[in-house]
Amino acid sequence: MSGKSDVHETEWNQPLEGVMLAEPAVAIAALGDVARLVETKAPNGAREFVLFSKSIAEHVDEASKEGGFLGGGGDRVSAAEKSALDEISRVLRV
Repeated sequence: MSGKSDVHETEWNQPLEGVMLAEPAVAIAALGDVARLVETKAPNGAREFVLFSKSIAEHVDEASKEGGFLGGGGDRVSAAEKSALDEISRVLRV
């Protein structure tokens, strides 16, 4: 077995056919549920999981700028993104 999945043939910047993306509120709530599960099942790693999850959200959020011209200026985080990050922090309890 090669260890490769069928996904390797898909361009990573293209949506996968048949994959349903959750509404942001549903995905954020699920992240909170997973954090509670980790707290219950693996309490020694729960804090690291929460901090790692929040770090991923922040890095993804900051990966692109809003506004500006030719890469200059612009906001690193939009108001909607800031709201989503606040909600992620709330469900992660950090």
